[in-house]
Amino acid sequence: MRLSLFTSIIGCLLLSTQVDASPNTTSRHESSDRKEEFNTPGNVTDFRYKVSDNKVELTWTLQKNHTADRLVIQKSKDGKTFEMVGLVFGTDKQDSDQYKFHEKIGTRKVSYRIIVIHKDDTVEYSTIVTTSSIKKPRKEKR
Repeated sequence: MRLSLFTSIIGCLLLSTQVDASPNTTSRHESSDRKEEFNTPGNVTDFRYKVSDNKVELTWTLQKNHTADRLVIQKSKDGKTFEMVGLVFGTDKQDSDQYKFHEKIGTRKVSYRIIVIHKDDTVEYSTIVTTSSIKKPRKEKR
C-alpha cells in the first residue's frame, strides 16, 4: 500500500509543470489516463497568502472537499515553472473545508498554486497567487 501511495505521489510530481500561467486560461488534455484542467478555480476558493516574520501562510477553501484525495502545493520563482513544496491529504468532511500551508520565504516574490487530485483521478489546478517582494528590515546605524 505504501509503495502505491509513493508511486501515486511521484506520478503527481511528474505532471507537466510548465503551463501558460495566465489565470484566465483554461485548457484540457489527457495524460496518463488522468484528466487535467489547468487554472480552473472551480473547487479551490478564497486562495490567499499572508506574509509575516519571513514566513508565508497560504489559506484556501476546498469546495466538494470529500472528492479530493490529495493537494499538492507548488511554488514558482518565475511564475511559469513550478515545483512541489508541500503535500496535504484531503479530509472526509462533506462539502467544503479550509486548509493552511506554511513555509519560510525569502525576499523575492514567488507564485503558488495548488493541484487538487481527486479520488476519481481528475486533476484540477487552482488559480495562481503571487506574493509581493518582501523588504528586508534595515539595520540601524550606530
